[in-house]
Amino acid sequence: QQIGIAVQTKPGDGQLILAVIMPQELKDIQLAGLLGNVNGNPDDDFQLPNGTILSSNMSQEEIYYQFGEHCMYY
Repeated sequence: QQIGIAVQTKPGDGQLILAVIMPQELKDIQLAGLLGNVNGNPDDDFQLPNGTILSSNMSQEEIYYQFGEHCMYY
């Protein structure tokens, strides 16, 4: 069985907007990473590799330095 996952990018207001589109069948699969997870709760999307969950109200600069750089090599 093949399951399709699509990645869509488009220019935004000074940034690149990235969307990952996946079928509902993957909703209950445990996924995590730079794009968050698919459990429907945006408050736990910024989880570091060590399990620490960061605030979902971070600025773009905080997301880059406190989240993105920590996940760079995982």
